[in-house]
Amino acid sequence: MIQATPLISTLKTESTLCIYDGKSKLDSKKDILSFLYLKPTRNSKLGSRFNYTVYAPSKYDTLHSIQSPAVCGDCTLAKPETGNCYVTFNHLNTISKWVDNHKETINYKPDLFSSDDFSYLKMYVNGSYLRLGSQGDPVSIPIDITLKLAELYDYKFTSYTHVHSLEKILGYEKLTLVSCETVEQAKYFQNYNFRTARIVPEGEKLLPSEIVCPEQEGKTLNCSMCMLCNPSNENIKKNIVFRPHGTKKNKLIKYLKSQEKI
Repeated sequence: MIQATPLISTLKTESTLCIYDGKSKLDSKKDILSFLYLKPTRNSKLGSRFNYTVYAPSKYDTLHSIQSPAVCGDCTLAKPETGNCYVTFNHLNTISKWVDNHKETINYKPDLFSSDDFSYLKMYVNGSYLRLGSQGDPVSIPIDITLKLAELYDYKFTSYTHVHSLEKILGYEKLTLVSCETVEQAKYFQNYNFRTARIVPEGEKLLPSEIVCPEQEGKTLNCSMCMLCNPSNENIKKNIVFRPHGTKKNKLIKYLKSQEKI
């Protein structure tokens, strides 16, 4: 018989759990929080079976400073001068509420390394998928927590990092794809056994190892029916290409053109 625990009591009223509260692995001077959101996402591209994690600084001055280097690393798309991050204002507003709520109340933080918490959470999320880093970079928290999250979801997850320091991401080869903007970046990380996810405008040539996201080409309904972006699946060899899309599409294409070394 399952005994009542603080985690079980928390899950009766909460759908968002704080899974990390500590120093950023991308900036050791900054404190960050990581949340696991357990309600099915409303993002139709992912599919309703996805849960997700977000990463945010525990202190921030403005709403958009939630996208700080402590959680977003050296991602060029999150910088004000490019302004190409896909994360919307509404999404950031939700995250800011989670951060503020964490400051004001004593939320139960599940221990992923506790057999009781882990076992119950595993039953709770059974059948779900996980997107690591719906906001922020999965490399910003300790790798042992990310490994436990992957295990929690039976390695059914997707993940992308914009951290381009090889030293910081070695060991993550089966935990994340590396997001790239240029051919040079993609070839570099592929040479170190990382799979990559590259943004490529329509009409531009792909590398032999690359394929366009099946969801964008209408070949699958959503991510949960595809899972080519699962870095832990050793049977998947292809690298993924995403076409620029959304309201910032033209701005993003202009930025990508500026990065070409031609």
